[in-house]
Amino acid sequence: MDNALDIAAHADCDLLAFAGMAMCDEFVKVNGPTILKAAERGVGVLLMGTGGFHYDPEEVRTYRAFMREAKPLAFISRDNRAFEDYAEQADQVHRGIDCAFFVSDAFTPPALDLGPYVVVNFDDGPAPSIDTGERLILRSHHDCWEMPEVNLSEKRTLISDVPHDYLTLYAGAEEVHSDRVHACVAALSYGRAARLYHPTPRGSLFEAAGASTIRDRLTRIDPDEVADKKQTQIKFVSRVIAGLKTKG
Repeated sequence: MDNALDIAAHADCDLLAFAGMAMCDEFVKVNGPTILKAAERGVGVLLMGTGGFHYDPEEVRTYRAFMREAKPLAFISRDNRAFEDYAEQADQVHRGIDCAFFVSDAFTPPALDLGPYVVVNFDDGPAPSIDTGERLILRSHHDCWEMPEVNLSEKRTLISDVPHDYLTLYAGAEEVHSDRVHACVAALSYGRAARLYHPTPRGSLFEAAGASTIRDRLTRIDPDEVADKKQTQIKFVSRVIAGLKTKG
């Protein structure tokens, strides 16, 4: 599209921040023009807990070129691979964690009257055999638009377009088994055990949060260690913003 009004590109603001799986071709194609227009007007750009999708050489070349144009004020990685690939493209850099680990600070879910339960969340393929003992099994699917019939056939299945429903479900689970990275991140953030059943390179974000064993077995994060990482990340962002105010 070349005839759409891009409000974000014209917003009168001091800082434009984005997070998540932003270091990929799709992000550059969809959001890149907006960010570059803002940067041309002198708006500061902050990559706040970002990482890639494929982590292949072509993706790295594309995103390095984008960063050279955008000239970001600072870059916080969400995984070590992204830090190594892109740290040289910004003046202020921090080896950080995925911002989704802050979700437990942003939302306090209600308790559920379901008793002990385990969540099984698989969208990329059928769930493997999982020993849950006598505990209740609840299922969830993150794709709420184009769903295969099998996703609608199991009892006690959550499919919602409201993120708080999923956070409530994962926050109360004794275990979360999933092929979705952020189902596991949510569970870990709320202090629950999780296991990831997918080889995606995006899963490298768990290593940065101290959950490197999550593909091999049920894993929890050390709450004190992650709390320290969060505070360090917050202080880094505070310094970036303080520097922006000084320049202003």
